Amino acid sequence: MQRITVALITIVVLGLAYASGALAADMVVPPAGCPQMGKAPPDFLQIGKAPPDCVQMGKAPPQFLAETGKAPPDFSQMGKAPPDFIEMGKGKAPPPITAKSPLLFTKAPPPPPPPGWTGFYVGGDAGAAWLSESATWNPLPDPATFGVFPSSASDRGVAFLGGAHAGYNYQAMPDWVVGVEGDWTWTKAGGTSTQPWVPEPGVGVAPGSDAIMSANLDWLASARGRIGYLVTPDIMAYATGGAAWAKINYSAVSTDPGIAYTATSNSSSTQTGYAVGGGVEWMMTDNWTVRAEYLYYQFNKGPNVVAQAPGFAAAPSNFVWGNANISVARAGISYKF
Repeated sequence: MQRITVALITIVVLGLAYASGALAADMVVPPAGCPQMGKAPPDFLQIGKAPPDCVQMGKAPPQFLAETGKAPPDFSQMGKAPPDFIEMGKGKAPPPITAKSPLLFTKAPPPPPPPGWTGFYVGGDAGAAWLSESATWNPLPDPATFGVFPSSASDRGVAFLGGAHAGYNYQAMPDWVVGVEGDWTWTKAGGTSTQPWVPEPGVGVAPGSDAIMSANLDWLASARGRIGYLVTPDIMAYATGGAAWAKINYSAVSTDPGIAYTATSNSSSTQTGYAVGGGVEWMMTDNWTVRAEYLYYQFNKGPNVVAQAPGFAAAPSNFVWGNANISVARAGISYKF
């Protein structure tokens, strides 16, 4: 019995020794001095798939990449998620960025639209007016009987003007504006001419014998159409024209101090005519514009007056005024509603 027991113990010891030798033969031991030896995951050694050398010890085996498909190439990147793992706060990964991906830009807001010209407006003007009007003195009943030749001159003068205007513009097309405008202008532009008497041969006149004639404006008014072209969205060059009216005061006196001859005339009339011109207007803001403008006015002929001289009923004086021509240069400012 004792021998049987010893034999069993011997068999068990030999079996354990044999099993230990076989396990050692299956294990792959990395080279000596490998700094990564302590870092290899234990399961690599157990399954017999540990990397063959120290250089590969810190890298996951190929089948690990095949299993996940998303692992980084080495353990140093293990704490970082690849780009498609980033959820951007929306619960899903953004599309991959490639060389052909379109660039996304944020458009700047469009500029504000240019101001429009359509609307009613009112405003004021200031500038200067030049008046020119022919003036003729005729001795009656005729020069031979009166003994003096007729004479002519021109009443000329310049003065300040100021006034107001109102109108309506309609921007019919992107570059064209049409409208109507009315204005009233105060001015004292006028002129006086002095015409010395020129006697017939053989007739004598006293020194200082002459005819003095004058024409003076009280006011101007017009109702005109306008058509403008927008050089830029806020600068308009325009032409204008229409009917015009003017109140003009006329006065005249013809004297010969040698014989105490004096014939006088004073009258006032509202003349009708036309006005044409043009200008440039700038829209400073949506509601305010400024302009520079030139207008030419022409009115019907002035009065034709026969004036009696007391004591000389057979020798009156005839005073005749021609067409009044007026030039106006002015600047204005308007408020558009």
